[in-house]
Amino acid sequence: EDAFDFPRRFQVHVRIDPGTQTAEEHFLYAHDQVETLARAPGVVYEWALAVEVEAPGEPPARIRLGSDGRLAAVEPVERDLYRPPDELLRAFDEVKPRGLRLVAVTPLVFSGGWLPDGLAEEGGRFAGEILPGAGPFILRAAVVGRPLPVSGWDMAAGGPKMTIRAVPQGSVYFFERADGRPFGRQDAERFWLAALGSRTADGFGRVVPGIWSGSDERGDDDETRRRSG
Repeated sequence: EDAFDFPRRFQVHVRIDPGTQTAEEHFLYAHDQVETLARAPGVVYEWALAVEVEAPGEPPARIRLGSDGRLAAVEPVERDLYRPPDELLRAFDEVKPRGLRLVAVTPLVFSGGWLPDGLAEEGGRFAGEILPGAGPFILRAAVVGRPLPVSGWDMAAGGPKMTIRAVPQGSVYFFERADGRPFGRQDAERFWLAALGSRTADGFGRVVPGIWSGSDERGDDDETRRRSG
């Protein structure tokens, strides 16, 4: 647990005029600095960022990373790093859950705000296809945090990007299949780090799956039919 206790500090910067080598007025900015070295008694943990990128040619050995442009080493990794854990796949094999839980691991950007793209209101509920080939789903519940404002700097235009409101990471969506079939290993593999919504090439929209027992709606209907029969 000590490895997750990142040292943090508030870093304040000024912009330097290259001609006078003095600070320019009105150009004071700050950001939250997270150190990638975590220390515990007798142990030092070093963290890295694993990213999937498309780049022409071989990547450089060093890059500038973060708001203050720190130097970082670049090393290739095996694609197995992105495979779902065996324990998760076994859980789907053994339980065969009727419900699917999707957890946002990066902010999600949907055209309908909190509502995943591909879903529409149908008979008093939200249903549709959230991932091509996965089949129609029914949204049973959603635990969504406050909207996360996301902006950035447009390097080409030389100005700030338009601010968007994203679903924060950690939000959870609960689904069932429209035909009532359970979820299995293939579904876990399909939704592991799947990309939902827009701006997925920028790293938004990544989710991971989990098992869920499902809603009581179908069970209540079955009980009603048994009593009436």
